[in-house]
Amino acid sequence: MAFPTRAHTFVSGATLTASQLNTEFDIAINALATGTKDANVVALTATSLAVSTTTDFVGNVNANANVNIGDASSDTLKVNASSTFNNAVTINAATTINAATTINAATTFNAAITLNAAANITGNANISGNVNAAGNVIVGGTLGVTGIVTLTANIAGSPNITGTLTAGNIATAGTSQSTGTGTFGNVSTAGSLTIGSIAATSANIVAAARTRATGTSVGTGGVAISATSSGSISSGSYTDVTNLTVTIITSGRPVRLELIGNSSVSTIAQSDTDSTSGSRVQFLRDGSLVGAELEIAMAATGATATSINIPPGCISYIDTPAAGTYVYKVQAKVVTASSISFNQCKLVAYEL
Repeated sequence: MAFPTRAHTFVSGATLTASQLNTEFDIAINALATGTKDANVVALTATSLAVSTTTDFVGNVNANANVNIGDASSDTLKVNASSTFNNAVTINAATTINAATTINAATTFNAAITLNAAANITGNANISGNVNAAGNVIVGGTLGVTGIVTLTANIAGSPNITGTLTAGNIATAGTSQSTGTGTFGNVSTAGSLTIGSIAATSANIVAAARTRATGTSVGTGGVAISATSSGSISSGSYTDVTNLTVTIITSGRPVRLELIGNSSVSTIAQSDTDSTSGSRVQFLRDGSLVGAELEIAMAATGATATSINIPPGCISYIDTPAAGTYVYKVQAKVVTASSISFNQCKLVAYEL
């Protein structure tokens, strides 16, 4: 619409008739009252202002009282600028936010909300409807979800989930806790991840996808495998078996210790120049005995020499240390035997 125009032009000293003056007032009144013309108001202070048609505010609008926008659900409010809310906000109808929004107070959404841009919420957000977020959602306060959450983007921070969560990637810098139902893509956390329970199918998937590092020194979850043994022992005092030493970091679960063979023929060989021969083997953890001594013995009445070969796998034990970093090794000594040899053997240590 156009702005209202005068019907008459007056000059200084002219005489106005009543009809002319009434016409000018009618033009102004009709423009404001019926909306047939636009009005350009430089400054307006009003106790009550009702706007019934399209109105453009070029400057700032400060409302110190309540503001009611629309009288039906078909009415819309479109905000092209960034929005900042410094007090509690309650939204009872479906809302779509297409621009960056900052909410510095508690917010209650009683209907669906669609976020197509970044939303920065520093207060608590109570949402009883659906949330569709195409951009980033940054929550500086508490985010409590008791319904179903479906996310295709990443989750970062310390989420506490008591409802159902379906997400793509979850990357958390703090502690993550899920006591509800979760369907995840990739999960990585720099802190701890607490899960109330996990379905058998999911547990099998996790187990199948798990990788375990190997080497003579490994971290939690790894399989420590020593270098290949060599040489023989003829001392009556416990002596380290060459190369049968590993280091492992544990989480507190039981640790399986055992000897295995190398790719060549592997054996533990004991011999003596008498009718009986015996030797003993032990595992050490940080220099202390683990379990009991294991004895290898052979007797042959009337024999002038005895010998026995056993598979490396006969020497094994399950240790139960607390979480920590440990060095395991194998020692052996002769009792009545002349010597004991560990041929092509390796020490293995891993958490069960």
